[in-house]
Amino acid sequence: AVAPDFPTVTWVRVDSLMCDRRRCATELDGVPLYFDESHLNDVASRLLARKWIAAHGNPLARQVLAGKPDPGEHGEAERP
Repeated sequence: AVAPDFPTVTWVRVDSLMCDRRRCATELDGVPLYFDESHLNDVASRLLARKWIAAHGNPLARQVLAGKPDPGEHGEAERP
């Protein structure tokens, strides 16, 4: 797992949005999800992000409300 190496990254598990107990979908709402055999494409990433936020709320907003520092405040590269 890479999460311990990146403590300022907020990790979310989207498998609950695309997988059941037996398998994971390769498309959702008619949208192909994968760029290759194991990487989501950018359209699917946006679709899953919207579905995640609708189901669970925005994890970044919760960080701000909890007073956690913005990673950009510590010299890390800012995201586009």
